[in-house]
Amino acid sequence: MEGDAVNPENVCGDRPVTLRLARKGKVIVVPVGQSLLSGLIDAKVRVRFACTSGTCGSCELKVLAGTPLHRDPIYAARATPPLDRIRPCVSRSLSDELTLDL
Repeated sequence: MEGDAVNPENVCGDRPVTLRLARKGKVIVVPVGQSLLSGLIDAKVRVRFACTSGTCGSCELKVLAGTPLHRDPIYAARATPPLDRIRPCVSRSLSDELTLDL
């Protein structure tokens, strides 16, 4: 997506991420070079978003399992970022899978 503060394809060490949508029972594999938000949108999952830079928080989702890699300016700056939230417009995952409350 244009306007991403951190473009996933430009970050060394990225890998595909499997998103498990707990309530929908859906599984989405988001490849390297695509934001998690774009992967959700491409899979026809309705997600709110606005700024696509991780600042506004409108796309923030609850994480039920897995470890988010925060790249947004709010959580990434914290000494102890939350493990139960993610801003999928710019953030990624430290684990191979994230289970989201969707």
